[in-house]
Amino acid sequence: MMGSTKARPDVSPSEDQTDAEPDFVIAGLSVWIVGAQVYDDGHIDDDWLDMHAVAAAPGTRIEVRGSFLRRSDFERFALGLAGLYRDLSGLAVLDSPEPDMGLEVYGDGMGHITAKLQITPDYMDQRHQITWHIDQTLLSACMKQLGQLLARQSKNRTRESTPPPAHPAPR
Repeated sequence: MMGSTKARPDVSPSEDQTDAEPDFVIAGLSVWIVGAQVYDDGHIDDDWLDMHAVAAAPGTRIEVRGSFLRRSDFERFALGLAGLYRDLSGLAVLDSPEPDMGLEVYGDGMGHITAKLQITPDYMDQRHQITWHIDQTLLSACMKQLGQLLARQSKNRTRESTPPPAHPAPR
């Protein structure tokens, strides 16, 4: 099965998502970043990302939502994908301490790339694994999407952490 870096018609955000294209797509996995994790007390954790991920393969569709990946997880994954793109062998891993989702992308050195996804919306009662075989040429577009995602999140991080300007004291 060949992967795609465009939004797939069978993988679309739910009704509460915007009509925007996914922030990241590899094979049948599409990820939309909602923003930084915001706690009930208003605290913003700018490393954990609130997101929506949809995995689709013939006969199945799994959705997960929440703050289960961090910016640093995407940064590490981008570095791994760059090495995989360069050498066509190796491993790129997108995972975190949370059990919701883990993705491994690896190559055999001859241009055959495999993406193996572990995903669950309910880690106590469900476990799903999907494997896709994708063309090496798709890695370039994946790396571009990751670069754009990380640049947007860095920009948002700066905006969120910048204190408002101080007002001059009245004279």
